[in-house]
Amino acid sequence: VDPDEDRIGKDRIDQIRLDEERINESSSPQTDVPVSVKECFINSFGREPDTQFLHTISKMLKNGLSEEEVLCHIRASIPRSPRRPEAYILSILKALERIRTEQQEPLSQWDLDWLERARRYQAQKKSRQEVQSCEKEEN
Repeated sequence: VDPDEDRIGKDRIDQIRLDEERINESSSPQTDVPVSVKECFINSFGREPDTQFLHTISKMLKNGLSEEEVLCHIRASIPRSPRRPEAYILSILKALERIRTEQQEPLSQWDLDWLERARRYQAQKKSRQEVQSCEKEEN
């Protein structure tokens, strides 16, 4: 029987630990997320945000999202008590980004007509409500 077979020596264990540390260091992305975002998340949910959340927030900040918007949506999610706050906040921020990119595209004539009809409807509804409130006051 070979004594080295089926045994892991101290040198081998140390090498495995070093390899694991290198893997962990390389897999954790370096983020440029402001400290205020991390602190706000910790104060809001009582724990640190996961690294994927920080990495995605970092990308969003580089693409034009403001720090105040991130902080606002973190705070706004507190009353909702999401089970996965990172996913909840990111879904809101991604929807916000999508809306902004869609608004940059010119509207078609159909969209412009629809918006005009909607504005007219709102104006008519408001004037009817004002007339009804005036009639109630007179009675």
